[in-house]
Amino acid sequence: MVLVFRAVSALLVRVPLRVSEPIARAGFLAGYYLWPSKRRIIKANAAHVLGLPTDHRDVAGLARGIYGT
Repeated sequence: MVLVFRAVSALLVRVPLRVSEPIARAGFLAGYYLWPSKRRIIKANAAHVLGLPTDHRDVAGLARGIYGT
């Protein structure tokens, strides 16, 4: 998975930001859904920051936002 992110990143630096940013955001969000172990880590961190359980919908929203950036 990391190799895929690196390859896409290398390609995206060659196109304008207005094109590359939405593509990168979609790719990172796909990674959020396709990489469950990493998703659990991000959600645990978000839950800690918010002081909520990891299954709370606000935690999931923050985790997706973090991963999307």
